[in-house]
Amino acid sequence: MPSSTIVYKTFVFDLNWIFKILYGFRLIKLVRYIQHTLLFPDYCVQWLPFAKFKLRKILENKNPDIILITSPPHSIQKLAIWLKKITNIPVVGDFRDPIAFDNNISDLDLFRRSYEFEKKVLFSLDGIIANTRYNEKMIIKEYGIPENKITHISNGYDPDDLKPKNIDNRISGKTIITNIGRFYENYNALPVLKAINKIKYQIHNIVLRFIGYLTKEDLKYIKDNNLDTFIEYLGYCPHDKAIEYGRSSDYLLLIVSNPRWIHNIPGKTFEYLIYNKPIIGLVSDGSSVVEVINTTRTGFTINPEETDKIAEVLKKIDSNSLEFTFSPNKEEIKKYSRENLTLKLINFLEKISNEKSYNIRE
Repeated sequence: MPSSTIVYKTFVFDLNWIFKILYGFRLIKLVRYIQHTLLFPDYCVQWLPFAKFKLRKILENKNPDIILITSPPHSIQKLAIWLKKITNIPVVGDFRDPIAFDNNISDLDLFRRSYEFEKKVLFSLDGIIANTRYNEKMIIKEYGIPENKITHISNGYDPDDLKPKNIDNRISGKTIITNIGRFYENYNALPVLKAINKIKYQIHNIVLRFIGYLTKEDLKYIKDNNLDTFIEYLGYCPHDKAIEYGRSSDYLLLIVSNPRWIHNIPGKTFEYLIYNKPIIGLVSDGSSVVEVINTTRTGFTINPEETDKIAEVLKKIDSNSLEFTFSPNKEEIKKYSRENLTLKLINFLEKISNEKSYNIRE
């Protein structure tokens, strides 16, 4: 963060300990009622009065050209509606995840409330940023937002991550396939574990390296099927060390095992692009991850449900007979550098600010 950046802090109640207690008593319905009704759209809504008080104080002394609100938590976007009532300052909403069309919403009533909330927020904003091209198109289609009012800016990578740290983490004589990042709930490593289990008596050289946390289900599957020989489970490690583990691997593993997350792009995808190692993407056909890997030419993808196909690829890797040409498109990869993404953000904010200023003069 530049030294010229001014950070204002406000008070907020930490409600996590309350939820932990309620979960401990298995009062899950009560937690959901609190979260989806009393604290709709999320528990950070209780922070808004403190944020508004602070913002009033700031706006008394500052006259910003534009305001950028980023979420989740999505309740923060309520500030856009409030700010449009009390100021003439253009407001841009940055949605790092969708609200109503979030894949975790299955309750119809909650979806309707979320839809109406999102619609109200979107139409109050002067500009909108989605985190993927798919979500940009979804907002245009589902809410009727004009195309000139919205853009998409994905996550990206930091070029400084290319600086070597000289960490020796090779395993002699082994082909290392590394996954960086934690698994949780129904986002797990089972697609690759099941494939390894199918061929465990036919392969000898592969090691699956997991940096981050596996799920209980993953760990149980490894234990029940005696797969420890093929697993190096390192758990959490610092970011710079994780980078070097990735860069010293032979392949990088990217798993999106939940088909409902077809258009979610894990943040590590963009870091993988600069490690100069082939990516094995176990992702659903037509997903946003497939688009990134294909356009950057940084790997290949297999549907996570095609266990036999995954197993066959792993056998070829084990025997060093996989026919795959690794030829990254460096110009396409550069589009995801944080420098270029920040430039795209600046250009969009300037566009919205200039358009708003013109409208005010009119």
